[in-house]
Amino acid sequence: MRAISIAFIVFLLLLFSHPALSQTTVVALENKDELVVAADSRLRIINLDGTPGRFENTCKINKFGRDYFTFAGPRWIYSVDIDQIAGDIFTEQGSTLDKINRLDQWILKHYPVLLESVHTDNPSAYEDTFEGKVILSYMVFGLDRGEPYLYVRAFQVVREERISVHPTTILNCPYSACVDKESAPLRIAMGETAAIEASGRTSKGADLVKWARKYVQMEIKDKPLKVGAPIDIIRLGKDGERWIHRKPQCNKAKI
Repeated sequence: MRAISIAFIVFLLLLFSHPALSQTTVVALENKDELVVAADSRLRIINLDGTPGRFENTCKINKFGRDYFTFAGPRWIYSVDIDQIAGDIFTEQGSTLDKINRLDQWILKHYPVLLESVHTDNPSAYEDTFEGKVILSYMVFGLDRGEPYLYVRAFQVVREERISVHPTTILNCPYSACVDKESAPLRIAMGETAAIEASGRTSKGADLVKWARKYVQMEIKDKPLKVGAPIDIIRLGKDGERWIHRKPQCNKAKI
């Protein structure tokens, strides 16, 4: 992994004064036969004066080596790009769980430093955007010998004497281990999820591709300034992995 020193981070702090937020919806649905992941495309840039800026479309499901990575939360804090950090880690040697542990340790070590600087530079921006909130959720998924695997993490900001981040979700699902074959599909949603949660459970036997798309569409309709089309969808099963829809600019795996 490319080393990022505290001195380098401090240099970045001098250049940027506000985070850019990736306000997003990501949904994973899994049954005994397949795993489907869908994500919107909207990225909103926050201007240096703290006002909402332009919208951009971005690739929110990326493949780094053998693993897929997607997340909800700020993509950049002071120009430190979590997607790039994950890409560096997941193209190293080691098992998927080893790499997840490395990424978790990076987040636990570096995010408090970045957040302390946000709090110093602009306390109101820190309190409105980060205080007590889940700052980052991510999924890592893929196929191993024809079986889908899914790992989920989430981190919440806590401020006591100092700012820290605490893991609030740790879900390890190798080989469909979290799927109850007799009940409804497993559903994991990250980011903007209120409309999804209000819709009830996904029924047993549901078309996972159809419902993954529908869930993201619910959030686009509910929060059009935070979640936006197009929707990227990937399916993984015993017959391999297949993109149902993907933006043309997202077609390269980062290996």
